[in-house]
Amino acid sequence: MKRWIVIILTAVFFFQGCSSKNREELIREYTEKAELEWSAENYIRAVGWIERAINEAKKEYGETSVEVAELYLRESEMADYAIEVLGAIQYAETIYEDLNDEVGLVKISYYYGDYYSRLGDFDQAVEQYEKVMEFSEGLGEEVNEWKFYAYFNEAFIASDENKSILF
Repeated sequence: MKRWIVIILTAVFFFQGCSSKNREELIREYTEKAELEWSAENYIRAVGWIERAINEAKKEYGETSVEVAELYLRESEMADYAIEVLGAIQYAETIYEDLNDEVGLVKISYYYGDYYSRLGDFDQAVEQYEKVMEFSEGLGEEVNEWKFYAYFNEAFIASDENKSILF
């Protein structure tokens, strides 16, 4: 058992130190992925990728560089659609709250989780998925589908973060 732990830790440190892409390549890759998502009308995912590009650009060029400013401008174009999505979720939430619809509020937490996950804000996403579990207590089978999706997405986020450590 100890041998496997040593092998895994060695692999983690090796892969962390041997990144095959430099920061400029990552910026370019993330920007291209943002553009692809944008053209496929996956606006929230596009914003998530452009935010990753911005974070890498800040590390590479500094907080107040032209490169970072240009990426922020591109994000502002994409974010308009992400804001529309958030607004729609918030509007539905007010309706469910006015109706005291507990099942609807479970769905809202799921949609918030999905929204934040697509933006790349995994901490917020997990928090929302955990609310799905919390809010669905005692609501019966009517919310099982939403609990399943929340469990699945939470597990996916965890495994995705683990992959990023290794690669």
